[in-house]
Amino acid sequence: MQTTLDTVISRLLLVRPQIEESDESAPNTGEGAFSFALLFSGVRCIIMYVILPFVLPVLGIAGHFGVAIDIVINVIAIAAIVYSLRRFWTINYKRKWQYLPVAVVAFVLLIAFIALDISTLL
Repeated sequence: MQTTLDTVISRLLLVRPQIEESDESAPNTGEGAFSFALLFSGVRCIIMYVILPFVLPVLGIAGHFGVAIDIVINVIAIAAIVYSLRRFWTINYKRKWQYLPVAVVAFVLLIAFIALDISTLL
């Protein structure tokens, strides 16, 4: 059943949802999109909090180069969040409403990180 809020979010995400709700055991579920977003988040954290602050200075590469890498990684993370949200709404995944608040918080934090990185570059 499509609610008004479902319709609004579908339009924001520029998707056309399926009519029936997706079953978790079906092969067309959003698990792949969610797994990709989680995997990318883990890799992103390792890069941003281990490699960039500790390894790059040891190699003599730091400063604006690290900040530029941060921005690129955060933009890719935002794209992964939007991709997974679009996938969930397209297939009408039944757990999409549980993922939405997490995605919104992560999206806002990533925008804040990008703004901080840009202010560092200026």
